[in-house]
Amino acid sequence: MQPHLDHHPPDGFPTDPSGLPEAGRPRQLELADGDTLKLRIAPAAKALGDTTVRMLAYNGSIPGPTLKVRQGSELVVQVENQGDLEATVHWHGLRLENRYDGVPHDTQAPIPVGGEFTYRVQFPDAGLYWYHPHIREDYTQELGLYGNILVVPSDPGYWPPVDRELVLTWTTCCWRTAGSPRSAAPRPATRPWGGSATSF
Repeated sequence: MQPHLDHHPPDGFPTDPSGLPEAGRPRQLELADGDTLKLRIAPAAKALGDTTVRMLAYNGSIPGPTLKVRQGSELVVQVENQGDLEATVHWHGLRLENRYDGVPHDTQAPIPVGGEFTYRVQFPDAGLYWYHPHIREDYTQELGLYGNILVVPSDPGYWPPVDRELVLTWTTCCWRTAGSPRSAAPRPATRPWGGSATSF
């Protein structure tokens, strides 16, 4: 067993949402070159239908905040881990220094619960990307740890003109209810995909 898979409560992961703050909707954060972003991993309560469940959030929202930056920018991202197990943040699709890529035990040591790590994230390419953990993705991503990154091109003609631009995240979620067969999903099963949609 890999060492980064060993850190979780002995009786499984916590499920009680009592006393947790309610997860909010993601905000879009417009960040400038050289800005510092504080990104906090912590549990949150999320209402899904008539049930409230315990999930994980970046900065209190599920998905995490959408980061909007200009091509060529660099950010300092200070991650605080108040989640359920050690963590990293992987900047999916971005070309950046290997030591900030968020791959546990390869490019960085995992961030322990209660610990912090500072990333320097560069955005050399325009486009839509996402960020997420690379430890126990079956648990951490599935419970809400993912967010979009919109890198605005430095060339104004890079994308065709539109009336409006939207960044969307699609997820699927399956829940096992009382009386459903054991083969049904025993926990939320989400699969995030980032995408952009424009209206003309």
